[in-house]
Amino acid sequence: LARRLREHASPRPWSPLVLIQPDGPGRPFFCVHPGGGNVLCYADLARRLGPERPFYGFQARGIEDAQEPLDRLEEMAAQYIEAMRAVQPEGPYLLGGWSLGGHVAFEMAQELLRRGQDVGLLAILDTPSRAELPAEAPDDARIVGDLLRGLGVEVPDADLRALDPDALLRWARDLFV
Repeated sequence: LARRLREHASPRPWSPLVLIQPDGPGRPFFCVHPGGGNVLCYADLARRLGPERPFYGFQARGIEDAQEPLDRLEEMAAQYIEAMRAVQPEGPYLLGGWSLGGHVAFEMAQELLRRGQDVGLLAILDTPSRAELPAEAPDDARIVGDLLRGLGVEVPDADLRALDPDALLRWARDLFV
């Protein structure tokens, strides 16, 4: 069945917008993905806000396709604004973002205001200040260590730093098999 659907599906251009809650007469609410790039985390929020308002999530480029992910907030904001304005050409815009998404939503709001557009809401959820962000991307050992600590496994970062990236991946995979 999937093969048959693919054969007859008309290709549509990729868009970062994912329609999470389609119904409702209210102005749409647009939320930007957290660091992982996926918008599934917003499904429960959309449901709890009720059927009165359409709810869209911005999903990061490269999550479901082979496109190169964007790595600058300004690039993400520009791409997301373009997609949002295809759905809602004029403000006021209702924007939100969780974690990294809060930074992108803030950049989007700034750019919309520079363009003379109205931003009716900017909801920033659990987003660290820019001063708290690391100057450079964390290394693989720290990411794996943070993940394991979140799962209740205590492993000193120093032990993980001794492993090369391939060995680190094998070690983490073996831990859960």
